[in-house]
Amino acid sequence: MSDSSQKVAVIGIDGGTFRVIEPLLAQGRLPALARLIAKGTKAILRSSVQPSSEQAWPAFFTGVNNGKHGIYSFVRKRRGTYDFEFINRSSIQAEDLWSWVGRFGCESVIVNVPMTYPVRPLNGALVSGLMTPGVSSEYTYPPELRDRIRRHIPHYQIDLDIQAISLKDDAAIEPFVENIERMVRSRREVTELLLQDYSPSLLVVVFAETDRVSHKWWQRSAAASPESADPTARDILAETYESIDREIGRLIERLGEGWNYLVMSDHGFAALGKAFYLNKWLAKEGYVNFRASDKKASLAFSLARRLNSAAEKWRPLKLLKTSVLTHLPQIRDRLYSKKGYGKMDWAKTRAFAFGTMGDIYLNVAGREPEGIVQPGEEYESLRSEIIAKLDALVDDEGRKVFSAVYRKEEIYQGPTVEDAPDIIPLIGDGYYRIPIIDLHPHRDSVFTPAEDPAFLDEGTGAHSMDGIFIASGPDIRADRLPDSPDIVDLFPTICRLLNCPLPEHVDGRPLEEILRLETAEPLRAEQPAGAQTAQPPESEEAGEIYSEEEKKKLEEHLRGLGYID
Repeated sequence: MSDSSQKVAVIGIDGGTFRVIEPLLAQGRLPALARLIAKGTKAILRSSVQPSSEQAWPAFFTGVNNGKHGIYSFVRKRRGTYDFEFINRSSIQAEDLWSWVGRFGCESVIVNVPMTYPVRPLNGALVSGLMTPGVSSEYTYPPELRDRIRRHIPHYQIDLDIQAISLKDDAAIEPFVENIERMVRSRREVTELLLQDYSPSLLVVVFAETDRVSHKWWQRSAAASPESADPTARDILAETYESIDREIGRLIERLGEGWNYLVMSDHGFAALGKAFYLNKWLAKEGYVNFRASDKKASLAFSLARRLNSAAEKWRPLKLLKTSVLTHLPQIRDRLYSKKGYGKMDWAKTRAFAFGTMGDIYLNVAGREPEGIVQPGEEYESLRSEIIAKLDALVDDEGRKVFSAVYRKEEIYQGPTVEDAPDIIPLIGDGYYRIPIIDLHPHRDSVFTPAEDPAFLDEGTGAHSMDGIFIASGPDIRADRLPDSPDIVDLFPTICRLLNCPLPEHVDGRPLEEILRLETAEPLRAEQPAGAQTAQPPESEEAGEIYSEEEKKKLEEHLRGLGYID
């Protein structure tokens, strides 16, 4: 059983990166993180493949790769169809950290961790994060906690509506920044509210605001992009990091002595330079074919998106519409809808890109309803052909588009690999965004340049593989550096710090090189001796969790973050 005196606080900074943190540390603007680093250790934390929140956070709290937890995108393709649905906690096929340590008597308080909705019972309390429809949903455990939060912290929000702010609307900037500060503060306030009723061994709280602001403001931030930012302009990204650091300091003061602190991020961030339209490239190479009528719809969709973007910037036009895409659902749905993946000519399509970061599926006979690629030799030959082309692909400036291109079995292992994309192209430094829908169908190029106004309005920062890891506390060795830590290593490391056995199925390793513990070897166990097996809730179809209105809200929110098109 766990030693109840062992305590671990995990502080997640979504999209946190040393590219921003180190310049701010040098300026003395992050005192709480500076104190943790001075007394502890730090390293770059390798993210999941792909480095996207819906994949990386489950990797953190399950300790396993995508092939075991089963998440490959914010939307998943239903087996035997070309339809897709949003994923959520019910889509994850592995046990989470707080459920596991709860079996050994550890109480947990979990706040704003993405991919934890719908909530599940645990030994402790949980407030769900990204993929929660809103504060009117059942987003807490125990359920009555929702009303308590509403009474004590009435301004609490699940997430930041980054799509609602225009970079050119100076009047909106100040209230937007105030809302960011209020949201950051509310994460700490909710955590302290729960600490009144619980004495957790494990505390996990995630600040997601850095990710949202990085997407929108990266190249306008002097801390992130000194070469492109206006040094006289307000650095909203730096201010967001400062707000989070301030609340981390207050939380540490509230917790007191004896805690081990792990500060981490699910992925890093880097400058977004261009868009690469993968399905357009696949079409030019002869792998994707569209029906003729939908090529016209694609142009109409592009015009609709441009009009919608213009309306957000020009108030008189904004008054004339709620959303162009809302008024033109027949155009949107013909290209990317929850009822079907566009209007591709499947009888002539051999491969297509799908999902958050442009992974590729082959149109396999017997697997897809209108598959034409035969399993076996034809499948492997086509896959090798596409991989070779993508691996050699450079843009018009001679820059490689992908740092690596993988077959699914090369990076994923586990029972859900059959549902994984067949080809996984990895963007190394975040330079390229991979939209699925082509916003410029009239252009011959498969690239959108960085200076394109419509492209830049959607964001100037993109995910990268290099997240952050900071460890400090009584059981952390300040004289040692972690040896190439991976995000799946955090689950077993936390188990070691809590003196809990490690489950046999985890892919990560405990970071023994930075731990100062009495027990030399980690214990491994499938079940705690004498403990009752925790039964998972009845299986739920992920697509049935959300109402139609909730699906619409999630779609718009994820589109605003650039996660879907």
